[in-house]
Amino acid sequence: MQNSKKVIFSVNDIMSTWKISNYSVGDLVDISKIISTTCAARPSGYQHMAKFKAGMWDGYIRLAKGNSLPSGLVHYACENLEEAGYACECTYTCVYPDLLMLEPVDTMLDGIVLRDYQLAAISDLIRRGRGVARMATNSGKTEVMAAICKMINCSALILTTKKDLLYQTSERISKRLNEDVSVIGDGHYESDKRITVGMIQTLSQHPELIKELQRCNCAMFDECHHLSSSTAQSVMMKLHSSMRFGFSGTPLKNDLLSDLMLIAATGPVVVDVSNADLIDVGVSAKPAIEMHVIAREASKIAYKLSWKDSYDKFIVHNDARNNLVASLVNPIQSGSVLVLVERLDHGAILEKLISESKFISGSASMDVRKAATIDLGRGGGVKVISTPIFDEGVDLPAVDVLVLAGGGKAFVKILQRLGRGMRHKEGRNTLRVIDFVDDTSVVLMQHSIRRAEVYENEGFDVKIVEQ
Repeated sequence: MQNSKKVIFSVNDIMSTWKISNYSVGDLVDISKIISTTCAARPSGYQHMAKFKAGMWDGYIRLAKGNSLPSGLVHYACENLEEAGYACECTYTCVYPDLLMLEPVDTMLDGIVLRDYQLAAISDLIRRGRGVARMATNSGKTEVMAAICKMINCSALILTTKKDLLYQTSERISKRLNEDVSVIGDGHYESDKRITVGMIQTLSQHPELIKELQRCNCAMFDECHHLSSSTAQSVMMKLHSSMRFGFSGTPLKNDLLSDLMLIAATGPVVVDVSNADLIDVGVSAKPAIEMHVIAREASKIAYKLSWKDSYDKFIVHNDARNNLVASLVNPIQSGSVLVLVERLDHGAILEKLISESKFISGSASMDVRKAATIDLGRGGGVKVISTPIFDEGVDLPAVDVLVLAGGGKAFVKILQRLGRGMRHKEGRNTLRVIDFVDDTSVVLMQHSIRRAEVYENEGFDVKIVEQ
């Protein structure tokens, strides 16, 4: 039987408050506990932290304080309270901007025709006013952001984390809207236009710019899975934007605290466009993954090395593995090849082994990076080796062969890296992916298994190749 007490939430731009009337002490304690539990989670590795070991902390990070909680978590609090028998009511004190268009149309942006799933995503986000769009690489997230800017009668801020994305996003938004765009980051500090594209890191260092941008009643965060970082969270939670949207192919990390912090700042996932959806409609190429087995040495001691020592010995400085990478890449004479590594020394080693290859790292200028992407677009056997600067967001041409030479296990990085090569290809619309089963240490083998699981869960074809 439902409790007669009603919990009333006053939903604001950033933080919301709650109250109940005619309550007993027991009601107050019960409701407070439910809301606090809803808005709390433990970080990874909390059990190893000194305060937890000393019994000074229970391991939980709590996002609710007193009778306030992040607005993005209100719906979860209501769900849990209603399950406990309490009635909930939300009153909205935030003011959403007027719409210049009631519904998006496929020709609303310059130079493109929006696809059906993009129109549906725009409508869902505008109707809800906040939330996360899980949109796989190649789905056209930037076009969705541009269309939202076109529909709303207010200033808007688009947040990024990388220089490549700063310029790429600002240029494309300006082109699609036929409108000048302000840029904040990489030495630029403009904020006078209706639309601003800014880097989180720059805004974090310049609070006066955040204050200026509080006039923006719409905030959008590209690659929003970074919102679990303290820097990004701090910036997003200082903005007074009623409309708040996050965009990423992999917004949720399967880490409760990280996901909670994302939803706290933007709201829940409300749009879902998967790799499978894009492959079905021909927008993305389907990966054909071959995992080449790197056998371990006879020494059982070597098999039990730590991750750091294992990575250094069996991936970066493993002559047999590096020679195998080169033997698979060197014969390729058509199309384009992108080899992804984690470390500078690994990239330098492979550049020497792979003929006519070019190694690009984070120290490369924007001109050098752009030249590398142009080369990849030309094909003809072009081979580019890159550190994680090309992991996410950067608009790469249709890479034909993707080599994941750096290993790893992170779900987000795995899918982001695959997305680097899944742009539509003429003819046989597939992407050849070369990966490795590193049966050389316990931890590296676990990482290999994790990658294989991600591939199979996405419905990709996986072939194990014994040497």
